[in-house]
Amino acid sequence: MSLTSSEIAAVVQELRAVLAGVRLEKVSAPDRRSCLLALRGRGRNWLLLLVLQRGQQRLHLLEEKSAPGTAPPAWVMKLRAELQGRRLEHIESEAGGRLVSLSFTGQGDQAGRRLEVELFGSGRLLLCDGSGQPLFACIGTARAADDRPRQAASGRARPAGNRFGEPDAESLAVNRRVARYYEERRQQHEAEQLRTRLAGALGRVRKKTQRLVANLEGDLERAEAAGRLRRQAELLKTHLPRLQRGQARVDLPDVFADGQPIEVELDPALSPAENMQRMFTRARRLERAAASARQRLDEARRRLGEIETLLERVRQTDDGAGLAELLPQVERFTPPLRDGRRSADRGPARRLPYRSFRSASGKTILVGRSARDNHRLTFALAHGSDLWLHARGRPGAHVVVRLGRNDDIDESTLLDAATLAAQYSGEKDPGELDITYTRVKNLRPVKGKPGQVWVSREKTIRIRIEPDRLARLKKSNITNS
Repeated sequence: MSLTSSEIAAVVQELRAVLAGVRLEKVSAPDRRSCLLALRGRGRNWLLLLVLQRGQQRLHLLEEKSAPGTAPPAWVMKLRAELQGRRLEHIESEAGGRLVSLSFTGQGDQAGRRLEVELFGSGRLLLCDGSGQPLFACIGTARAADDRPRQAASGRARPAGNRFGEPDAESLAVNRRVARYYEERRQQHEAEQLRTRLAGALGRVRKKTQRLVANLEGDLERAEAAGRLRRQAELLKTHLPRLQRGQARVDLPDVFADGQPIEVELDPALSPAENMQRMFTRARRLERAAASARQRLDEARRRLGEIETLLERVRQTDDGAGLAELLPQVERFTPPLRDGRRSADRGPARRLPYRSFRSASGKTILVGRSARDNHRLTFALAHGSDLWLHARGRPGAHVVVRLGRNDDIDESTLLDAATLAAQYSGEKDPGELDITYTRVKNLRPVKGKPGQVWVSREKTIRIRIEPDRLARLKKSNITNS
């Protein structure tokens, strides 16, 4: 909620008492709809914030500097040229208290200047001459010279009350309370945004993991047909002398149970012995698949439980600091989360220095794009507990697998990550390659050579790219590049 007219009046009353005669040192823009004036006088520095964003319109002193914005826009450069070095003569409010004028002294042969702050409607910040004639629209649209408002824009009336008490020129109590109020609102808003981002990211990962669990349960159910196949193969082996080539099916008494006949389907093109051997082979293959599916299913169920526990913690955490502490834990399961506070004034999204993939067991695998990107990925973004891989003796990409402090790499993820290290090794036809891997904490950068590292406590795995594995990994590429 914006400041009411009575609250603006209380703020301005305090500002008049302490800012008359101070010198404007610098103008900056914390964001697209705000202006920060750095002033010097009375033996100290002052920071006056002007916010024109609808629903948050206000002006007040800050006790400490806000985070720097982006490169200063043209209107900031204009204000610096026109106002820096001038002294603030007086502050007054008009238009029902919602138009605040900051009048600055003349400088050399230049006339005085006025900065007009319209804290109503869409909000407007205008640079005017000493008589109030507009010279330049800083924030909002320009208005005609004879269109200077005398009243706040019509529309829904704001409450006239004062939430911040009576003004006190000595303690600046109203300015302090206003600054604290909006800072707490900002922190609360950022915490809500962060919780939404974390919960959304975990929710998406939970759905994927639930699908993985369902698929693995189906794989395990199919793999458990190995017992039936092996039993049929043993029956064929027992009755082999009485069987003939060309039979499509045969009923055989189950000598391993109650002797009841069991129908066994055969390939007529194969001999009975060949049918038996094929059944044994398929049974062994399914038994191996069942063991792998069981292991992967246990891992997926464990991972799903951790995700659901963490999601509940995120939903129950209200403060930004607590959510920030949970962020690294969330990123164990999700791609690195970018700052969700981007807005139009911050420009396009920054290029990521990596491609992001997902292993068969759900681990995040990051692949550097260039030598400088490799350096940034390994030494700025990766954690010490993460696993690092690189094709030995090749100039290719650094590959990082996100791992928790006490996590070990599973065989499937290691093969996936090594496959990506081979694919992005720079070799057109890599064939078999040796892939070095170690924890990120065992790496040191080579000074002056971005992308080159000193490696200790490394291990090596020899890899040949499997087309099916590579195709699956490419489908998991969430950076679409």
